[in-house]
Amino acid sequence: MIFTAREVAQLRHLELLAAKTARGQFSGEREMRRAGPGSGFREHRAYTAGDALRRVDWNVYARMKTLVVKEFDAEEALDVVVVQDRSASMRGAAALCAAKVSAALGAVALAQLDRVLWIPVGGDRGAESFRGHRRVPELLDAVEGDAAGGTDLLGTVSASLPRTGRGGVAFLVSDFFDPKGATRAVSWLAARRYRVRAIQVEDPVALAPPGEGRTRLGDAENGGSLV
Repeated sequence: MIFTAREVAQLRHLELLAAKTARGQFSGEREMRRAGPGSGFREHRAYTAGDALRRVDWNVYARMKTLVVKEFDAEEALDVVVVQDRSASMRGAAALCAAKVSAALGAVALAQLDRVLWIPVGGDRGAESFRGHRRVPELLDAVEGDAAGGTDLLGTVSASLPRTGRGGVAFLVSDFFDPKGATRAVSWLAARRYRVRAIQVEDPVALAPPGEGRTRLGDAENGGSLV
């Protein structure tokens, strides 16, 4: 697993900030997950160090002397799309970095009861949906894998997202070596009301070829080369 149990626990106390279109709210604000109109109780879970005291169910504590916190499914849960480039050009340090960034973003969203759609580009796995903090281990397993195949960000994203999507926030984690143009996927998502964040990852080794003599550069995805 790419994260230790302690690191996963630390991720649960972070929160994604996303713009919310609503009167009286500024860009970047998120509603807190709490009981009230428009939300429904989901489950109790054991209290862990760092949980907000306002989420403790004091009625349960009064009866059973056990600290538990309440979790709710709010109607305003965020739709989070994490696009992880796993194409053949994503090898070495770039692949590991992309996996860690994708896992961290997804784990933080799941801890906040957001809906996560993980979309791998390249490789032999298809898109998967996750909901609830109990799914974090499954997400961490999913993001690991060998780099393979070509890069088609727009084709993969457009084929994986539901046609009835209502927007949200989308993270593109890639080296953006897309022969068809990486900006097409960004524009496509933005047109469907997603706030897009592009995160470029690169392998330092690939960026530092030998400095003397003739060098042959090979394209890991299509087999082409350039001297």
